[in-house]
Amino acid sequence: MKCLITSLLLALVSNSLFSQFDHLPNPQFSANTKMYLFKQQNNYSERPVMLSEYVYREDAQHQAYISTLIQVYNGFQETNITALGAHVGSKAGNIWTVQVPIQKVNAFIQTKGIKYIELDQPLAANLDTARKLTRVDSVHAGYGLPKAYTGKDVVVGIIDLGFDYTHPTFYDTAYAAYRLKRVWEEKAGGTPPAGFSYGNELNDSLSIITKAQDVNNFSHGSHVAGIAGGSGAGGSLGNNTRFRGVAYNSDLVFVSILPSSAFWLTTGMADMLDGMQYIYNYANSVSKPAVANLSWGGPLGPRDGNSLFSQACDNITGSGKLFAISAGNNGTNRVHLQKTFTTTDSIVHTCLNFNSGLTEKRNWVDVWGDTSKAFRMRFSLYSSTTNRVDSSVYISLDNSVHQLYLKGTNG
Repeated sequence: MKCLITSLLLALVSNSLFSQFDHLPNPQFSANTKMYLFKQQNNYSERPVMLSEYVYREDAQHQAYISTLIQVYNGFQETNITALGAHVGSKAGNIWTVQVPIQKVNAFIQTKGIKYIELDQPLAANLDTARKLTRVDSVHAGYGLPKAYTGKDVVVGIIDLGFDYTHPTFYDTAYAAYRLKRVWEEKAGGTPPAGFSYGNELNDSLSIITKAQDVNNFSHGSHVAGIAGGSGAGGSLGNNTRFRGVAYNSDLVFVSILPSSAFWLTTGMADMLDGMQYIYNYANSVSKPAVANLSWGGPLGPRDGNSLFSQACDNITGSGKLFAISAGNNGTNRVHLQKTFTTTDSIVHTCLNFNSGLTEKRNWVDVWGDTSKAFRMRFSLYSSTTNRVDSSVYISLDNSVHQLYLKGTNG
């Protein structure tokens, strides 16, 4: 009798676990996720197509994965999506990074227990900082401070692309001791680091120096790492202070985000979050505080701290775990506008060009507003300053994908 009761209890518990998310609504989608699904539904191939404005990874078997950020409900189990062949990377509280096989996207987006899905958007390199302009020289000297700060006993992690692992500035100031402790090449084949199922980790000086670099003919990563943590060794005329970085006595960790050559797009927020987690994991293993630096960025998304990436950063940073991001190189570019509407002033206009150097004439407007208000949009096609044609109706923003065509006088 005891065995029968135990079996019944186990069956009830099993059924309860299986159905605990059934009452929840289907996941919500970001705008770029909706656009991806719309384009896939309207393509003329029986297989998913690789859409160029998204972020992908390819494994050794040439299986393509699309990079994704998700927000999950409490109690959600990783096996709910790994059963589809997806790979879970970082878990920043209830925000996870996931690599989803492109053939399984339709099944993935129907998974109960996921609250929000945001397919990753590509980023580009940014850097705009310098040691002297930020008065770091005074910090090195300890002016007005309890002591001098040089990065000693701190881990500085750089998430970037284009590293020269053998550069003299990654040694100490005497060009004797090697300070680069770990390298994770996220998109390369090899041995993944603990906690991740992809990429190649180099975890000793010999393997790092032997590998020498992550990519030819690109040096943005070394540029950024030199400013953040370069010792200045190898500087001109033997002067190891002229090109010294900020935390020049720190331990270094590099995360390379080199994509497969098959994909012209580079990387996205999920890759960045994984890189942050990897840096913090290493720092924790050696009981040191860490700063993760990202000198990449993009102009899309909300600017109020509510993006999944922003929330995830809040979840995994704190005491002894800091995150720094570049201000960007486009401060003089007019890429944002803001409008506060009134009852008598309820229209705002903007105009975008098509890049003449691109084979596909494509552009993007990212619009954010108050969820308690209703918004409508209309599109117009211009030739220089001449209005050629307007869309016939305003499109209400109703959580759906809409498609329209505008045709000018020249076809």
